[in-house]
Amino acid sequence: MPLLSVLSLLSKPPPSKEAAEPSAASPAVSRLIKTVKHLQDQRSENAALAAIDPALLHLARCCQHYDDIAEELRQCHEALGALLLMLRHTENAQVRGKALWALQEPLQQRLQGATEHLETVTS
Repeated sequence: MPLLSVLSLLSKPPPSKEAAEPSAASPAVSRLIKTVKHLQDQRSENAALAAIDPALLHLARCCQHYDDIAEELRQCHEALGALLLMLRHTENAQVRGKALWALQEPLQQRLQGATEHLETVTS
């Protein structure tokens, strides 16, 4: 895989903050979104459940955050796979020092950002 292809994967921007469709979400996040939606429907049918409104609002926000994090991790996974494939098939099998760091560093930053985002959401 050419170096430019790997770099284009690394330079993809993080996922947008717009609401994602449940069908585009990972299976676990999709199940969570459906469960929260079901709870919201139950709540709308029963006024006695008003006490759970803040928790439902929080869960709905968390669903979007988890979907964004899952997408970021999926993109990093794809970029790491492309990087490994490139390193396996490179003419010069020995990529050293700064060149290897330059290829890995954007991924490390994105993974660090996803980890921090996850820690923020779950705390």
